[in-house]
Amino acid sequence: MTLLKEMGYDQMKGKNVKLIDPENTYTINTIMEKVSRSFTHFRKAAGIETPFTLKHLRKTYLTWVFHTMGSDTRLLSSHTSMKVLENHYINPLLLNVEEEKLMKVKVFG
Repeated sequence: MTLLKEMGYDQMKGKNVKLIDPENTYTINTIMEKVSRSFTHFRKAAGIETPFTLKHLRKTYLTWVFHTMGSDTRLLSSHTSMKVLENHYINPLLLNVEEEKLMKVKVFG
């Protein structure tokens, strides 16, 4: 939130403007590539050598959300159907008994 405020969040709140790349310097694909590379950079900088990507993080997060919210997950993820989530994002292997315990851990409160 601190970074967003530094970028002008308070002044732009409620307006239909972009904080990231407001001049449309980059295409959405370029921004996605930069975010992915940044994730990889910081993963390595943190000493995490396991070769997982931002895509893996998203899948893990959506699996956790699915476990908590069920079919309402599609509302949060903006997918039109649960079929897309089940086929491409929700990892059934993460829903075993041990990981079920871990999913009950609250990260942000």
